[in-house]
Amino acid sequence: MKNKTEKEFDEEDPKFYLVRNDTKLKELIINYVGEQLHPTTPEVTVDDVVKIFADEFPEFLLVVAQENFLRGYSEGIKETIVRGEDVLSAYREAEKA
Repeated sequence: MKNKTEKEFDEEDPKFYLVRNDTKLKELIINYVGEQLHPTTPEVTVDDVVKIFADEFPEFLLVVAQENFLRGYSEGIKETIVRGEDVLSAYREAEKA
């Protein structure tokens, strides 16, 4: 099994994917981000967009982060309940034997 290099991990990380301007909103954002961060190259990554939003529109990212946290927390609680029920069922079955 081949170990991945840091560069290979970075290339697979979605934040380093190039953003395609296939909608009007994306085109607007890509043009703005490109002008702000690297006006000489037309390539904009998701990470570039996040950096600009963090600097210029942090309220938007805060709402996205909060929603992501709450969904993850909720899923974790649901999984814990299901696993707890499985353990309890296994314990009850063991008691019957």
